[in-house]
Amino acid sequence: LRVAFEKTQSLEMELRSNVEIARDELHAAERERDAVAAKHSALGMTLEQADGSLEVRKAKLAGIKGLLAESVSIDKGYETAIAVALGALSDAIVAESREQAVAALRYLRSEGLGRAEFVIASGAAVAGPKDSVGDVVSAASVVKAPKSVLAVLDPFWIAPDLESAAKALSNSKLSGKSVITLDGDLVSESLVRGGGSKAPSKLELSAERESANSRLNELAKDIEKLTSKLSDARTKATDAEASVRSALANLQQHDAELAARAERVGRIIAQLDSAKAEVSRFERDAEALLSLIHISEPTRLRRIS
Repeated sequence: LRVAFEKTQSLEMELRSNVEIARDELHAAERERDAVAAKHSALGMTLEQADGSLEVRKAKLAGIKGLLAESVSIDKGYETAIAVALGALSDAIVAESREQAVAALRYLRSEGLGRAEFVIASGAAVAGPKDSVGDVVSAASVVKAPKSVLAVLDPFWIAPDLESAAKALSNSKLSGKSVITLDGDLVSESLVRGGGSKAPSKLELSAERESANSRLNELAKDIEKLTSKLSDARTKATDAEASVRSALANLQQHDAELAARAERVGRIIAQLDSAKAEVSRFERDAEALLSLIHISEPTRLRRIS
């Protein structure tokens, strides 16, 4: 019983430790969720800053779909390069036709609002054709966008770094093309542009917000699983605690029974010792009587004679 109690107690301690681990994991996921949610909210506010594109979208004009950033999906890591390739179009609005884009410009002018750029794109977003030269890839191959946007990206290729971009231009396949690095530097036969950091475009901000939104969805699932894991760990720990109490009660009862048995055995031993002492006393008394009898018998015989 003592071994069983110790095993049960050890299991309870392990399960209690699991509860602490599960709680820490859940709290870490919740903290990350709060941080990502704050980032997502801040990106949304930045994207909704008042300008001509926001006013056009708020007006809900016919044929105006929204930001180009919302119609383009970019492979992770290529957002900055694609923003450089699209240039000012990174912050543009998608219109279904030229006439609707012109109508939107007239609206901005008549209302005295800001300026905006429009991309004419009536079709659905499609994946660009895959093409590469060594470690340099075509800009269209890393996006999913309307065909008109893929056409804008056609002259651009993307290299991992500035050295690779400069070397790539010596390839005849890239003659007349512009090569952009992942950091946003541009190299062509007649133009080199880049350097330090620049303010992110709406395309980059939108991609970052979409990434934050995806992470929020992942964290929501993780938190649900971790909450269930913590609940299970607590249930197991509670059951183990009950098992420890039961094992301890059984051990205490067993110890009490052993103590009572030892007490009874002690009393029996004491009684036995007392009986042995009485037997010894009786034996001494018997020996004394026999001695008296042995001494007094000759004397009685002489008297009879």
